[in-house]
Amino acid sequence: MKSILGIIKDGAPENDMVYSSDFKPIAFKHFVILNLVLNIAKKEKINKINFIQINNFKKMSNVEVKSFLDQYDLIVQYSNKYENSIDYILNNQNKFIFLESPVVHRDVSKPLISQKYFRVMTGNHLGVDFIKKYNQNKIRYNFDFPNLITKNSNGDSILIINQMVNDSAIYPTHPYEWALETIKEIRKYSNDNIIFRDHPLQKENYKPEVKKYT
Repeated sequence: MKSILGIIKDGAPENDMVYSSDFKPIAFKHFVILNLVLNIAKKEKINKINFIQINNFKKMSNVEVKSFLDQYDLIVQYSNKYENSIDYILNNQNKFIFLESPVVHRDVSKPLISQKYFRVMTGNHLGVDFIKKYNQNKIRYNFDFPNLITKNSNGDSILIINQMVNDSAIYPTHPYEWALETIKEIRKYSNDNIIFRDHPLQKENYKPEVKKYT
């Protein structure tokens, strides 16, 4: 790698801010990006280091984004919420590292700065891959994936919670296709009753999709 870019912003709620030595405020999540970019650059001996503020990045067209990001071998950003770069990310997943709030052991009442963990993902923002190269410890202690071990119904229910179509948290996964495949997979192991909970803000024209599960 010869170049690295960090996409950052200054603004954040007061309880999620940190301050530099000259008392300039910066969002904690983007403070983490600054440090991650600089540490990767140091470890990989990268000389071309750059940062761009989100507000300036969001003003770019898709064509401008492609031309700009093509200059870098690695891009670090928080989540995946910029519509002008979605297609670029899908076509250049190997160039991206994403930071995001934790899923497991997350305190939903606290900002990221007060969380015990945060996620670091490569390839996409969904946490499919784990960056072993920059890790010296286990992901976390006592982490076990759920196991469905019986085909017989035990009287319990299994809850599936759906997300909105095109939501950045799951894009490019289609939530209804995911739900259908998940139900099929569950049925390989369990006959328990399945409860499907759709997102309350899902558009009405997607409601007929739910009928496929009945």
